Amino acid sequence: MKPPKTFAVTLALIDRDYDADFADLTKAKTRAIIKDLGDIFAPFFSGEFSGFQGITFHGFFSGSLGVQFVITFQSTSNVNATSIIQALRRANDTNQLRFETLGTTIFVTEGSSSTTATPSTTPTGEQFVVDILKLLLLFYVLLLLSLLLLSIIFAIIIFVATTAV
Repeated sequence: MKPPKTFAVTLALIDRDYDADFADLTKAKTRAIIKDLGDIFAPFFSGEFSGFQGITFHGFFSGSLGVQFVITFQSTSNVNATSIIQALRRANDTNQLRFETLGTTIFVTEGSSSTTATPSTTPTGEQFVVDILKLLLLFYVLLLLSLLLLSIIFAIIIFVATTAV
């Protein structure tokens, strides 16, 4: 019988902050975040991949909230590092992950090989803010152009009205 497949995952949760208590996995605050994240990621992985067996959190680090965990699958599962990265990217900032926003780099390691996600085209929290600011700037420019056009129209109306007298 083949041993189960395991994958070490390292990623960042942009909308959460690191707390020094997270360095000690036995502290109540750390146990609470492990439970919360387990309640998010375990249903996600079991829904995305057949043969999901469990998730074990190994550590946290600063940089928003960096998370290191190991996910285990049955040996017969067809899951691989690339499919895990792709699934996490698709679910980024959706209800599948309770709207958690993941950082753009996700590391997934199976055995001795490592696969790193390159920056995703899925907007991160920061990219979303930049996109919103761009839209607001565009709206402002369009509003100014509209006001300029209205000023020109009124100037023409006033000119025509005064020259007709």
